[in-house]
Amino acid sequence: LGRISGIIPPQQIQCNAEVTSIQYDSGSKSFEVSYENSGNQKVIKSSFLFDASGTWQTPTPLIKHKRSTSYPPETIIPNTQDIDNIPTGSKIAVIGGGHSAMNSLLFLSERKDLTLAWLIRAAQPRFGKSKVGGKSAQLEKKIQFLISEGRVELIANFDTQYIEQAGESFTLQAQNGQQIGGVHKIISNIGFSPDHGLVKNFELRLDEKYDCPVHLSDKINPAL
Repeated sequence: LGRISGIIPPQQIQCNAEVTSIQYDSGSKSFEVSYENSGNQKVIKSSFLFDASGTWQTPTPLIKHKRSTSYPPETIIPNTQDIDNIPTGSKIAVIGGGHSAMNSLLFLSERKDLTLAWLIRAAQPRFGKSKVGGKSAQLEKKIQFLISEGRVELIANFDTQYIEQAGESFTLQAQNGQQIGGVHKIISNIGFSPDHGLVKNFELRLDEKYDCPVHLSDKINPAL
């Protein structure tokens, strides 16, 4: 944003603005972007449109079938207030094999009165695979220490199939038959999906697997 703000004049940056709809005017051959800013409805016209709104508001659902009407709310990465409000003695299940899950475990480990379980679908954590650099290695080293000290229980090959309520806690069932019970809170770090709701009226050419523009799929594919 620092680099961008040096290029774009401040008066052209609309803060506190939420886009509500996008239409295409064939007459003027331009996009009409409707947005709300401080309670006021506004419209701006543009010849070109780039949707870079991201995916953070649309986390991937943990499971498709929920057997309990009292399904526990999933949290992404907990903030300090979330952690402080967790009751003493609670058991937390952190789900996901990436650095988001590791950060959640690291934050939660500061509460010594919580029991932490790390659920991953893989046979083992993907330590040493990141290309981010030194900070990733430091994070992974801290998680390995928490596991070796028994502060975090690592449960591998766990692909959550459904969740059932058991009193005031919940039981997670994996596709291979594994179960973990007595869970009071779930931290879901299994990724996000883009929301194409604003541009659903347009003819989108998206890669079926990665849900991105076709010509970007080879750049997003982690195997490449």
